[in-house]
Amino acid sequence: VGVASGTSLAFVILVGSAFLIDREFRRLLLGKTGILYGAVVIFYTWMGWRLFGNSINWIMTDLSVCLWLIAGLAMFRIIANSYRPKIQLTSLVSVSTVFIYYSISLQAERMNALDSAGLQARIIDWNTWAYSSLLLPLTGIALGVLCRQGWFWTISILGLVAIQLYSLGFIGATRSVTLSVLTVVIFSAFGLSYPISNGALTTKSSLKQPKRLIYLLFLIGIFLLVAVFFINFEQLFADLFQNSLIFERLFNPDHSTARASELRIEEAIGGLQVLQDEIEFLFGKGLGSTFFSVLGYEINAFHIGVLTFLLKGGLIMFGFVVF
Repeated sequence: VGVASGTSLAFVILVGSAFLIDREFRRLLLGKTGILYGAVVIFYTWMGWRLFGNSINWIMTDLSVCLWLIAGLAMFRIIANSYRPKIQLTSLVSVSTVFIYYSISLQAERMNALDSAGLQARIIDWNTWAYSSLLLPLTGIALGVLCRQGWFWTISILGLVAIQLYSLGFIGATRSVTLSVLTVVIFSAFGLSYPISNGALTTKSSLKQPKRLIYLLFLIGIFLLVAVFFINFEQLFADLFQNSLIFERLFNPDHSTARASELRIEEAIGGLQVLQDEIEFLFGKGLGSTFFSVLGYEINAFHIGVLTFLLKGGLIMFGFVVF
């Protein structure tokens, strides 16, 4: 109850503050986009509640996800309008990253696995793992903004990303988090190749400029020379990565990992069987819809996450999200 109350209060403060101080947020929330989004959420909430009789608790869980999209936008607008946006954004990512590392470290201490963390023991704190996914959009924004502000800010944000990868990728040996963070970094790097003019991204990538390509190739060449002539690179790679659990889970999947992948496919097939006719396939079963997983308990989302939109919103919502 205390956590729910605190979450609701945080939502009210974020959205209320952004609504009061930011005209762009008010325009978006009260404009066509905001009204359309609200209508869609209300429609699928009504569908789950009245047509399919879904549990109120599950409906509230799904509804909170929809509403926190608005809260995330509010957070971004507050940061953009803050007195020192770079410091505010860095602080948010820093505090969240330190919280994740601290929580994972406490879990390792509780498991008496400080020395074997990431090597023989996976240190998983599911609450922290779920919380880390909320940090990904902020990390992407921070990379796109701070890496344009000079070496100090660039090193700061890349250091925070490294801590995230170490905490959740290396110590937690979690493939999804590792790949998600790396995906954010890669796409942010592509975004950085487009220069800004009058506060907006231009449409011509600077990577196409010969000077930039030469500079990039020069840096890669220096890295390779250092790796070949000054470092026993193979041994360094083995010590830092190859002997870790995340390497095994990514490149040497054992029988249990392969079975886990099979279970996700079986879960998807079984879960989608709750859509029994053409109407349900077209419109879904609304917010709060659930199914019994092959693991033996009721859940409201697939491990293959995008299929959740097919369950709750049918082909209409699924097609829109995929597009």
